[in-house]
Amino acid sequence: MSDWQSIKILIKNKPFVFLTLAITTLFFVISGVQIWATFYFINALYIDNAHANYYFVLVAFTSPVSGAFLSGWVISWLGGFYAPGALPFCLTIGTLGIGCAWLVPFSDSWELVMVYLWVLLFCGAMVLPICTGVGLTKVEPEMRPRANSIANFSYNLLGWFPGPSVYGFAVWLHGKPNSGWGMGALMMASTFMAVFVLLAAIADPNVGWHNAFKRLKHGEKGESEKA
Repeated sequence: MSDWQSIKILIKNKPFVFLTLAITTLFFVISGVQIWATFYFINALYIDNAHANYYFVLVAFTSPVSGAFLSGWVISWLGGFYAPGALPFCLTIGTLGIGCAWLVPFSDSWELVMVYLWVLLFCGAMVLPICTGVGLTKVEPEMRPRANSIANFSYNLLGWFPGPSVYGFAVWLHGKPNSGWGMGALMMASTFMAVFVLLAAIADPNVGWHNAFKRLKHGEKGESEKA
């Protein structure tokens, strides 16, 4: 099978495509936050340089480590990457993180912003390994190396690269270093992560609610209803 044929097959694989885009969005947000968070604390929330760096390093270290550790435990408890509840769990946790992200640009308290960012990065670290694992299970084993390459291409081109640029462009466009536009753009963009996870779950026949919707559409009853 040629590379082009493989790419066409992978593009038609909706769960894989949507999960790749979800992770890409996550990297977009994380890369922007990593580069610009201390700048935002100093210029928009008026924290001194030393405290801004100290507290953000604390947040950036503890939240992803905690989230990644719990992610492995949770996915094992759910039954692995093939479990029907894996994507609904990601959607739930992702929505929690996005809710905190939306609060960041509207808060003048640096303490609250630190808490919101901690929850956002924690939730992102929980979602990332599960979405990555589930995404690869949707691809045939012989195509997984190529799928992984395409996914990483998307992460770098659409995630890591533009995230920091969008913040800088938004601040430049507004013309003031203390502008909250850059952080606002990053935080609002996180919404797309949940949208893509939801679309992946809807497109995935392994997810429980897909089967429930299918039964409702055709007027079928579940086993408990038939009894």
